[in-house]
Amino acid sequence: MLLDDNPIALIEENLERCLLCGRCRSVCPIFREVGLEMVSPRGRVALTSALARGEISLSEVFKKQVVNCLRCMACVDICPSDVEPNETTTAVYRIIASSKVIDPIRGIMFRILLRRGRLLPPFTSFWANLFRILSPLLPEWTRLRHLLPLPTMKGIRYMPGFANMPFSYYIDYYNRVYRAGRWKHRVALFFGCASNLVFPETAHSMIAVYIKHGIGVYIPPTQGCCGFPAGAYGDEKTRRKRLYEFERAFSGLDVDAVVTICATCGHNLREARENMLIAVPEVYDALVYLSEVADCRFKGANSKVAYHIPCHLGRGQGATEIVKRFLERALGEQFAGMILEGECCGGGGVYNLIHPDIAFSIGEKKVGAFVESGADVLTTSCPSCKIFLTEVMAKRGLPEVKNVWEVLYDLI
Repeated sequence: MLLDDNPIALIEENLERCLLCGRCRSVCPIFREVGLEMVSPRGRVALTSALARGEISLSEVFKKQVVNCLRCMACVDICPSDVEPNETTTAVYRIIASSKVIDPIRGIMFRILLRRGRLLPPFTSFWANLFRILSPLLPEWTRLRHLLPLPTMKGIRYMPGFANMPFSYYIDYYNRVYRAGRWKHRVALFFGCASNLVFPETAHSMIAVYIKHGIGVYIPPTQGCCGFPAGAYGDEKTRRKRLYEFERAFSGLDVDAVVTICATCGHNLREARENMLIAVPEVYDALVYLSEVADCRFKGANSKVAYHIPCHLGRGQGATEIVKRFLERALGEQFAGMILEGECCGGGGVYNLIHPDIAFSIGEKKVGAFVESGADVLTTSCPSCKIFLTEVMAKRGLPEVKNVWEVLYDLI
């Protein structure tokens, strides 16, 4: 995530380091689909550098091409010169945001709801209940359905609905359990927006697995969004504000570590801590922490399970081998391995909503590998990957993708 206050300086720095070798093109999933230099990491660095030098303008054509990025970090991982093309994308969004050109929906999300994090749970509960009331009354063809939150738009796109009860409504209960227990290890949980508002079962399952292994889970009640969505789309002010709110909620706690159940949140928070933006205990992905402190014993799985490792966990946190060894030990012979290990699923947060054709072509390769693996269940650690891959799977008549914590909970 971009930390420099001057996006132009970061763009120029990336250009100076770039050797123009083109190794990034070989791993960029978008370039492999489209085959155009301007959407390759090297091409995007060149385009943004031309913008920084004033050679081209911030036109709609430019914006469409230069932000055509999944932020999968494959280019960062392979670059011999430590160029970060994904950060040039963020830099362009920063420039767009500074020009006050931001669409109304993002404006509401970033500048109202995310800056006032406590508004999110009641806001989503209200809209979820409103949708359940209005949905049966609206015909399938009406565009009014598009104004409702996260609707299931039959024949168009699948999106999950908001949960009736956000996970944050259970914080007091779990903290009473924490205070009443005697634990081998103690952690503070950052659950993230998706597990709070859409997939609360992920957080419930993770806590049950931790308690089973003698790990106490404290949940700071004032936590909100980690700020990544705002920062990724150029609103660095909101990102910093959310990070400082996170620091206030998690600093000074008598715990061994902070754990997250969202790969992107974990990547964002670990990077912020490494860059000394926040002073909190060490931040771990919850799977990584469990593998390090507990001798896990799970009963045999009834189904063969394959795993998709999110880009922000594998590359972003360097956890591919750790997670693979843990799942091999936990699932035994029923672990079918990581499908297309190191390859992005194509979801890219909201990328699949903006560029559905490219995203689905990438996602089909991932799902095809799942089918070839012979596994019965596909699982992952990223809510965004789960949503997108579930949609790709549904087009083939395949079952919903599960979060890995749901799978592990079934085995305790």
